[in-house]
Amino acid sequence: MYPKAYMNADNPGDVNFMEPDRFRPGNILYSNRDTLKSLDPDRWAPHSIAGRDRKSGYQEGKGFNARFNFMTSFYQFNSTTVVIADTSNDCVRTVNRITNMTSWVSGKCADPLGFGSVDGSFYSARFSGPYYFVKLPGFVSDGHEQLAFTDFSSIRIMDFTAETVSTMVEEDVIERPRVLTLSPDNSSLYFSFFNGIGQLEFATYRRTILSQGYRHGTPVDGPLSSAVFGGDINAMAFLGEKVLIVSDKENNIIRVIDLVDRQVSSICQHPTLDADSICPFGKVRSGDITKCLTCVPQSFYIMREENKILLGGIGALGYIKTTGQVFSCFCGTFKYSIYSWLV
Repeated sequence: MYPKAYMNADNPGDVNFMEPDRFRPGNILYSNRDTLKSLDPDRWAPHSIAGRDRKSGYQEGKGFNARFNFMTSFYQFNSTTVVIADTSNDCVRTVNRITNMTSWVSGKCADPLGFGSVDGSFYSARFSGPYYFVKLPGFVSDGHEQLAFTDFSSIRIMDFTAETVSTMVEEDVIERPRVLTLSPDNSSLYFSFFNGIGQLEFATYRRTILSQGYRHGTPVDGPLSSAVFGGDINAMAFLGEKVLIVSDKENNIIRVIDLVDRQVSSICQHPTLDADSICPFGKVRSGDITKCLTCVPQSFYIMREENKILLGGIGALGYIKTTGQVFSCFCGTFKYSIYSWLV
């Protein structure tokens, strides 16, 4: 098992969110703060679609002429239409993959008077930092094309059939919701919020807090109800029917949650290296779960057929190889060179 190095390849930048590219099969589509990019993993060459690195703002346009301000996630409605959460502009936009043109969908983009949480039509709705999308199953949405999304103070729904925005979970239940993911059987919506994790059951709309927030710092494994996470949970996905993985980017590690036993464990937690001192400027650390080192893990994609987890971080993309629930990490690179591990 040998690393293949591309010493002069373009840096992928911060990988905030990623999925297989439906417009270019085989590629990885990802958001990089101010840019939507597609990556050919064979050549390890990222290609910008809309927006420009380190050029934030608001502007509709084609390709490099468009401007975004902290693009956190997206949803691919089909192979040609990508819905974008333009978080710091407080609005939702689309990118046409055929023309690379951007378009406004809802919210008052970059308007200091347009910030807020107002339901209604796409035209009248207001947002306060739309962050993360997930498509609702048909039995929940009555057959409408609906995306659940997190706002600064609530979980809300965009109905693309009726062109309306409504509130799903209010602020008094959770504070600062972040990431959403559906259970494998589509019966529940799991959400992260300010160091905590919750569950919303669709059948009864009962909400359960699995891990309470307001704790951060040195990671503590053990019972889920008392586990300590460092900072906001920015990525969360089901590895199996009852196994969640979440990012703990403040501590540069990945947490594994067994929902049957309600236990939390950690992987990619190097026993001797201080992650803060070498990330993102130092050498790659790969190996098994006791030796690998990630660089601020903040996005996942489960590649089930290949038994891999695609992992995105600060200036890095890499893989975690899984066999059942046994992990080995083949981590990405940092800053100046791009590596892909042949696994």
